[in-house]
Amino acid sequence: MGDVLADVATYGFSSLLLTAVLCGFFPVFVLRLLLLLYPAAHERRTEWLTEIAHVPYRERLIWVMALIPTAFFEAIPERVRQRRTAKQNNNLDADRIELEAAIADLDEVTRQYVQEVESNKRAYMQWSEVDEDKSTNALLTFFVLGSKGLKDKTNWWWS
Repeated sequence: MGDVLADVATYGFSSLLLTAVLCGFFPVFVLRLLLLLYPAAHERRTEWLTEIAHVPYRERLIWVMALIPTAFFEAIPERVRQRRTAKQNNNLDADRIELEAAIADLDEVTRQYVQEVESNKRAYMQWSEVDEDKSTNALLTFFVLGSKGLKDKTNWWWS
C-alpha cells in the first residue's frame, strides 16, 4: 500500500490511472474487439480469452498488440468465407424456390394435358363406337339385301 502511495506522490494520480487503464482495461477491451472479428463458433474466441487471464498485467498490452496481425489475417478471411457460403446458400435457396415453381407449373400443364387427352380419348371412343356400329349395319345391309339395299340407305353415314 505504501508503494502505491509513493507512486502517486511521485508520478501523480493521472499517471497511476493511465497505467491501470493501459495494463488492465485497454488490453481486454482490444482483445474483445479482435475476437468479434472471428465467427461465433471459432475456437480462437475461447482460447484467447482463457490465455489473457494467465498473462501478467505488465505484458498484456504487448501480448494483445501481437495478436492484432493474427486476428486480421485469420479472422477476416474466415468471415469472408462464411459470408460467401451464406450467399451461395441463399442463391441455392432462391434457385430451389424458382425450380419448385417451374415444376409446379409443369405439373399443372401436364395435368391439363392429361385431362385433355382423356377427354379426347372418351370422345373418340364414343365416336368410333357409333361409327363402327353404322359401318357394321351398312355391311350387313349390303350382304343381306345386296347392292339394292345399300342404294336405299345411301345416307347411312349421315344418320
